[in-house]
Amino acid sequence: MKIEDIIFIIVCLIFIIAIFFGLIAIYFIYVNNKVGLWHRTSGKIIASDLTKKESNLYVDDEDFVLDKETVFKLNLKYSYEYKGQENESNKIYASKLYNLFSTNRNSKKLYNSYKKGDIIEVYVDPNKKNSSVLINKMQLTYPIVYCIVLLSLALALFLFF
Repeated sequence: MKIEDIIFIIVCLIFIIAIFFGLIAIYFIYVNNKVGLWHRTSGKIIASDLTKKESNLYVDDEDFVLDKETVFKLNLKYSYEYKGQENESNKIYASKLYNLFSTNRNSKKLYNSYKKGDIIEVYVDPNKKNSSVLINKMQLTYPIVYCIVLLSLALALFLFF
């Protein structure tokens, strides 16, 4: 197999991964628009805990290291009342997919923002009273940056080889 063929395959793979991150960004925009229409109510944090887990392979945006790391995961539980019904939830974001882009710094920041007993804003799905989130906007930074970087890399490889 010629070097040009190998580079072409690599460019195609990078392009496919870039498209994947682009689709994630589009999905986040869709979720942001959907959750933006949810009703706001007040709630209360009833449990807040930051758990540690050892990971064999983890990339952290604070140090840009690829090593065995301690990964922090935020576990929250909150209660809220909506249309006369008392509910509890542990959902922070509208999509589990967003957790893929969560960092230790983000988990610690949220942990410091949501302490047991705090009064909070909760966003409730008007069609499902027991479906709620604490954060109704997902950051688009990571998927868009990954998409742009990968597309640039694919283009550079394609043009220069």
